[in-house]
Amino acid sequence: MDNQYYTLRTLSAIALENTNPVQYLCKPREMILHSTFDWELIHKHLLLLAESGLVSISQADTIQFSITQNGMDMIANNGEPEINEIQLTVKGTVVQ
Repeated sequence: MDNQYYTLRTLSAIALENTNPVQYLCKPREMILHSTFDWELIHKHLLLLAESGLVSISQADTIQFSITQNGMDMIANNGEPEINEIQLTVKGTVVQ
């Protein structure tokens, strides 16, 4: 499992402690306390997860993020994305 999915699993565990997990706004401090990664790496993971639609990120006076329903569904299905194709990179060329 890629490290970003460990971060998603951590966010899921935090969110599930609340009555409406997909509306819970998590703050960096919570993720740092529950994760084995440092904030810089967590933030990179969250950006990748947001690109995939698994996490939502908002900016108030501090950054806040929440897991999306797609993210919750993925965690419920073993926490790994479905892979329908394989990509190989050979000397800078992507082969599918």
